[in-house]
Amino acid sequence: MSRSTGRVAVVLVIIAGSVLRFATVSPLWLDEALSVHIATGDASLTEALRQDGHPALFYLLLGWWIDVFGDGDTAVRALSGVLSLITVPVIWMATRRYGRDVAIATLLLVATSPYLIRYATETRMYALVVLIIALGWWAFEAAWEQPTARRLLAVAAITAAAVHTHYWTFYAIAAAGLIVVMAGRRTNKHNTAARLLLAMAAGAATFIVWLGVFIDQLAETGTPWATRARPTEVFIETLQGIGGNNRFEGESLGVLLGFSAVLGMLTLSPARAQVLQLRSSIHPSMQVPRRPPVWASGSVPQPPSFRAAHLRPGTPPSPSPSSCCWPGVVSPCSTPHRGLAELPRPGGLDRCDRLRRRCPRDGGYRRSLVREQSWLPRLRLPLRHDQRHAA
Repeated sequence: MSRSTGRVAVVLVIIAGSVLRFATVSPLWLDEALSVHIATGDASLTEALRQDGHPALFYLLLGWWIDVFGDGDTAVRALSGVLSLITVPVIWMATRRYGRDVAIATLLLVATSPYLIRYATETRMYALVVLIIALGWWAFEAAWEQPTARRLLAVAAITAAAVHTHYWTFYAIAAAGLIVVMAGRRTNKHNTAARLLLAMAAGAATFIVWLGVFIDQLAETGTPWATRARPTEVFIETLQGIGGNNRFEGESLGVLLGFSAVLGMLTLSPARAQVLQLRSSIHPSMQVPRRPPVWASGSVPQPPSFRAAHLRPGTPPSPSPSSCCWPGVVSPCSTPHRGLAELPRPGGLDRCDRLRRRCPRDGGYRRSLVREQSWLPRLRLPLRHDQRHAA
């Protein structure tokens, strides 16, 4: 498939997913009707929610939306559709740091996910929860890279929005905090981790204004008709939820998706090295060198266009402003600070040219190459490209 054809296909898929987020003809079901009643009822929002079991943020937004667009079935559902539609570009912004391919794949997954499309067609807070989690992902990674006051304020605001939208976001916030602690210990960025945790705590502290209503909800709401679930019931219902229904087909699909997720986790480092070695044995152009270059002896692999005068025995040469690649080695960018060769990548000079054109717009691509081949020795070579056309 050519690049232009691929772009057209991606655009068509996104358009189809956008249309499906507003395509519903069924009447409101019980919970949707209850949402509209709470948002537009005569009783105060606080008193109404004491009997409902949810925070107030979504109902506030829904009330303002109804004041502008009316309370028809299509109008009240359009709020969730708009929130879900905003999630798509947010996911793109959050994932493009991992490279263009990862960002496009995630974008298509979000645009076509049947779960997200269903949430977009219901007058409930689930589409808002997904949007807040996506914004949190984007904000957390930005603050981790550079914990400025503005970025930390965004983390605090998103945390506050989460706790005032759905109580189950407490689990997501706790998981994010645990990840921050582990990442801080692993990378020795203790100061950054502490700042992020303080920002999260500040956002979560805003829940104090709702704490009294929350305590009343614990006593008055819930599912009194249900019995306490056993662990095995929770496991089976989780598989059914992943698969889409409580029948054999849904359970089978849940098992298949769960197995695929576990298999994907096993391909990460250090098992990823074994996967890449297996890839090298499939085709000669993907072969991986078994030994690193020995700088002390000056035994450095040199392409035809590489001049020996650039090397000094016993000392690694510094990269030059002119960077290139030869078949089997890719230099992701032509700028001096990115002229490091990655070993080895198939595709030769044509692939090098494509990477050169993409590099200024897509710095995440180089980072993905570095992560993928972090277990391999890399050469810091001043590569030259002056004989490319002659070759």
